Amino acid sequence: ITQWGNLEDLAANFACHSKRLLAREHLPELKEPIYTPVHYELAGKHQRYYDQLAEEQMILLEQGGKLDATSEQGLYQALQQIIMAPGPLLEDPNFRPTGYDVLDETLAELEVNSPRGRKLVVATWYRNTSHALYDYLNSTASGLWSGAAAMIIGGLTDRQREAALDEFTNDNDCRVLIVQPGAAGKGVDGLQRFCHDMLFMEIPPTSIDFQQ
Repeated sequence: ITQWGNLEDLAANFACHSKRLLAREHLPELKEPIYTPVHYELAGKHQRYYDQLAEEQMILLEQGGKLDATSEQGLYQALQQIIMAPGPLLEDPNFRPTGYDVLDETLAELEVNSPRGRKLVVATWYRNTSHALYDYLNSTASGLWSGAAAMIIGGLTDRQREAALDEFTNDNDCRVLIVQPGAAGKGVDGLQRFCHDMLFMEIPPTSIDFQQ
């Protein structure tokens, strides 16, 4: 397709037979979201690893590298991934990112491990983080159990997405849904009837994905 034809007729047809419906009109019971920032610091060697990567990139710039939109975005992505998945540090069995402590505190606050507690949606941006949290939340290390978490991330079929959503909404033993905003931010409706809490372990790089 190189061009569209009859656009005026198409616009007239949409004007006669369609209606713009805002989310607030479709779901008037929805309340305005409450955002609560959670600030935390990386552990000592984790912070040093983060600083080391940033410093190495800045040295490259000083040696003649050019900071453009591509390199800036690449540096942002690399540093963001280190926060929850700090590469070689994960080889130490006694190390875990501080973000897991934030997750544990949220699980305890909401009493997620209790049938009377609240369910939780956990948003990640990077697939490595998604899989790591999925394994963690489906283990006793998190205070939960096998089958306690479902996941909707990029690369799933529509059937797999629907199965994960059905498990989270209809199985009371499934307490957490891990989502990537790009995969679950669009076309997934109904969560507001089962869950009112969402924890962003990683912030999407664009505001539209965060808002969606």
